[in-house]
Amino acid sequence: MMFQTTCWHRAGILLFLLIGSALRIVALEQVPPGLAPDEACNSYDAYSLWYTGRDQHGVLLPTVMRALNDYRMPLFMYTQAPLVGAGGLTVFNARLAAAFWGILTLAALYRLGKEWFNRRIALASMGFLAISPWTVPLNRIALEANTTVPAALLTVGLFWQWRRTGRFRFLIGAALMAGLGLYTYSTISLFLALMLTMLTIVSLREVRARWRECLVAAALGLLLTLPLLYHWARYPDGMGARYREIAVFRPERQAQEALGRFLRHVWYNVSPNYLFVRGDLDILEHPGGIGQLYHVQAVLIPLGWIAGWQRKTWRLPLLLTVGWVVASVIPVALTEPNLPGSGHALRGLPGVVPWQLWSGIGVEALSTRKRTWKPILLSLVAVWVAVSATLYFREYFTAYPRVVAHRLSVEMPDLAVAVSDLSDSYEHVYITCYSTWPYLYLLFFTRYDPHLLQEDLPVRGNELFAPVSRLGKYHIICDILNVWNSGEQGLFVVPLNDPPDAQPLQVICGPSGKPCYKILARP
Repeated sequence: MMFQTTCWHRAGILLFLLIGSALRIVALEQVPPGLAPDEACNSYDAYSLWYTGRDQHGVLLPTVMRALNDYRMPLFMYTQAPLVGAGGLTVFNARLAAAFWGILTLAALYRLGKEWFNRRIALASMGFLAISPWTVPLNRIALEANTTVPAALLTVGLFWQWRRTGRFRFLIGAALMAGLGLYTYSTISLFLALMLTMLTIVSLREVRARWRECLVAAALGLLLTLPLLYHWARYPDGMGARYREIAVFRPERQAQEALGRFLRHVWYNVSPNYLFVRGDLDILEHPGGIGQLYHVQAVLIPLGWIAGWQRKTWRLPLLLTVGWVVASVIPVALTEPNLPGSGHALRGLPGVVPWQLWSGIGVEALSTRKRTWKPILLSLVAVWVAVSATLYFREYFTAYPRVVAHRLSVEMPDLAVAVSDLSDSYEHVYITCYSTWPYLYLLFFTRYDPHLLQEDLPVRGNELFAPVSRLGKYHIICDILNVWNSGEQGLFVVPLNDPPDAQPLQVICGPSGKPCYKILARP
């Protein structure tokens, strides 16, 4: 009987891994359509790293990616490098790294759930995460924040294993993961600091008994932070530019007003409206139609809390999950949301963990009911989840690509390829500055030779998100008409209805198939 139960449990793990993998990989190049500028930026940095060891700014093995002068953490790009380098710079390969981190998250959540509670709760939590409307859409976009959740789970899980077993290797693993976690995404730094503080407080007895081990592990973790500290010391303005732009607490804002904003942002990220009704209002980060969690979880979460608190051995992990929510919300609340009144699914991504664990405990609570009602209750929950997930992902894979197309510049791949194909006969190409980050799409979709890029770096300003005005022979300017009227020879890319009025070599269509750009030539 025990063997049969174990086999069914392993089959459940495999099933959820397969479902989670399929939802994150199937039609990865088409849904979402096109490519976001941030995706193109990250992916080309990874491509350049693979072939030259340098990023698009010419920095050798960077420990911080300068990117669009917003100084991004590099771990995601390093994991992208073999995929886009050896596999080719395609949308599928660029996003595959995000899917990989999402699948790794499933395994890491199972491990922590088993460590804190039991394997049935771990399995149920893993199942909810596999079909999560919070994580699946984000795991299909090549953004560095996808690395935050597995880094957080592995750090906490390894620390807890050390606490339980006393084995030094787990503490070293936790220190290494915490150090690497700082290179995932900027908002995780405060999250990790808060979580490690809480773990240390609840483990004071173990820390005092093994203080020498703790000092060694802490020193190792701090050693990994030295490159970040170096960059902060050398480039303080650049490293802090993005945060200063979105910070809630800033010198010109009164403290009372800033505190009010902070508290409102906390509410935006934990409110029932955000969690179960509408979710993040930014459709790029969260397709509409449901909250960050399924409606059924609104029932399972309080049920799980009530049942979980009755088990004394689970109380400390339950309290730590509350601390986890707090630690994930504070960094988000310290920044302005993308849209007024909205939570932020991407910056708050580590916060997905406690909600799935509480839902798993809720399923466990139902499974321990009287035998007569147990099959009925579990069947109802399973059907509810299956119907909700089916409806959501049917909408995601069919209607959502049309809705989000305007946010992802779906015309830019065709534009970049067309310009590249036509430009061989021209010494100069002039592209309107009104298109969305055209140089990024030229880099990505023409597989621009990184060695050539290193020899002639793009011309750009030093400010945050500074535009690039030249990439090789491609000139990105706003007053193309003036250049045309001056008699310059070359290719010209302008919006369809803008002057000059000349016969185009090619017309590029936008999201709805409507023509939006024209390519002109003056030999």
